Amino acid sequence: MLQRTAILLLPLLLATGMPVANAADATVRFATACARCHEGECSGRLSFSQTPDTTFTHIRQYAGPSDDAFARALYDTLEHMKSRCAYPPIPLAPVAHPLDTAALAAYRDDWNGAYFVPLGRQPKGTYRLTVSLERGGELRVEIIDAFFDPVFDRCIDAADGSLSLQLVLGDSPAHYLRVRPRDAQSIRSLVLVRTD
Repeated sequence: MLQRTAILLLPLLLATGMPVANAADATVRFATACARCHEGECSGRLSFSQTPDTTFTHIRQYAGPSDDAFARALYDTLEHMKSRCAYPPIPLAPVAHPLDTAALAAYRDDWNGAYFVPLGRQPKGTYRLTVSLERGGELRVEIIDAFFDPVFDRCIDAADGSLSLQLVLGDSPAHYLRVRPRDAQSIRSLVLVRTD
């Protein structure tokens, strides 16, 4: 399913001008390292307008090590978000079925260890998010909607390595999940199931 979605989105990714691998990787890095400050730019609450090459130092300072091509991909991700008030498209995660570490690897940023999982359009309702970690630890779980508004944002101590959360999702063209483990570790499984 993920491969089919990736094939369907390939023309959209190519239209951004970024190499496909960099486009998805840049969106995940941007969403986990840069979005906290830059999500407000599409609304005009924040303005950051410089040429790409003058921003590379800023990008490397806050978004980690990156060559010029990846720094440019991060810049293009910001420009896409500013002009369209949306993240660039990346393949949706089929979260109604449990995803394992391998399936979630595409949504994990290796530099900061955080996850950005596009959930797509979920019908308005109540859901259960279940996450299993490699080991116990603290993590931050966020769900944002297509308008960058927070739906859920909580720091959680998953001492036993698992968590189960009840979430209420409103009507939105898309939802996104960010999971930031405090210590470097992988998610072993993740599933989002409607409960109402």
